[in-house]
Amino acid sequence: MSKKAFKGKENKRIRPSPIGHESIKDISHTGTSNNFFSCSLEDPRNFVTKDGRKLVQAPLFLVLWQKEISLALISLCIFLYLLPPTRPYAEPFMFLSYKESSDVYGKGPKDFLFSFYWLVIFTAIRSIVMDYCFRPFILSWGIRKRKVVVRFCEQGYCFLYYFVFWLLGFYIYRNSGYWDHEEQLFEHYPQYYMSTLFKFYYLAQFGFWLQQIYVLHVEQRRADHWQMFAHHIVTCSLIFLSYSFNFLRVGNAILYIFDLSDYILSGSKMIKYLGFGKICDYLFGLFMVSWIYSRHYLYYRILKVVITSAPNIIGGFNVDFSKGYIFNEQIYYAFVFLLFSLQLLIYIWFGMIVKVAYRVFSGAGAVDSRSDDEEEPDEDSKKQ
Repeated sequence: MSKKAFKGKENKRIRPSPIGHESIKDISHTGTSNNFFSCSLEDPRNFVTKDGRKLVQAPLFLVLWQKEISLALISLCIFLYLLPPTRPYAEPFMFLSYKESSDVYGKGPKDFLFSFYWLVIFTAIRSIVMDYCFRPFILSWGIRKRKVVVRFCEQGYCFLYYFVFWLLGFYIYRNSGYWDHEEQLFEHYPQYYMSTLFKFYYLAQFGFWLQQIYVLHVEQRRADHWQMFAHHIVTCSLIFLSYSFNFLRVGNAILYIFDLSDYILSGSKMIKYLGFGKICDYLFGLFMVSWIYSRHYLYYRILKVVITSAPNIIGGFNVDFSKGYIFNEQIYYAFVFLLFSLQLLIYIWFGMIVKVAYRVFSGAGAVDSRSDDEEEPDEDSKKQ
């Protein structure tokens, strides 16, 4: 074959179709033989294998245009707010509702519009910081492997969120009257009124965990997909029910407890992807200690109070909507079921943590046990 013919064939192979108009099998892959990475995280080639299989569950347009769609929705809300006739419709999305005084808020159905707005904001933030902050950072370290770059950016966003909201949750919990007193989590029921900061924290957390259900379907599927999906559903249910039925203190405590080990885990994975395996092993040890302390000790203390004394502390089962007292046996057992479902997932993940710990202590080093469910093999592995 002549050089001219070969060059024309090669150019045809690497020419990608316009985004949004291609079929799955038409998406071209232009990586080198080592599967090197140099394109944007929203490039369609990151979500489709060379034989045309999708690596994500969500429709491709939701994956490829997530930044544009979320920014368009945010801009639409701002535009509607600036127009006096439509301002009352946009305001509940952008600002907290049911203000009672300067720093006291009540609750109502409009609050969940604020959570939905923050779901959209978190989607925009995730896309922007991954593509324009964490991707350039890891590329500047000379790392070009597609999977490593993508994973680093995903964990970078998680670390940023968990650390910021852990600090916020810690501040609220530490300055409350129920710090380190599990029984007081259920006193002064119904817990209807809250500060500006507390309400923002709670509703933004709800928006984040709703967004994580979406994220689970726009990331490449992992081996623990269904455990993560169950965790997100249980977490969203607990936040929604605790907010709706006026159990705010225990919600704050559990969110604070869980965010502690999450940001340490994300940080240790980032260090691993940068190539600092030994530092990652030490951070994994710190993560394991924080996991056992927060999820197997502090969370157990809360569960113990829920089972043994929470109904008595609250004042028994009763429903009086006018006073915000919404606590009967059905609601109580629903909370118990969800809390123990969360505990079951914690034990499943602890088994995975123990396996990684064994690798660390045996000298093999920590690895991400959340491996891909369907992984596209590298070109090197095909040659071997």
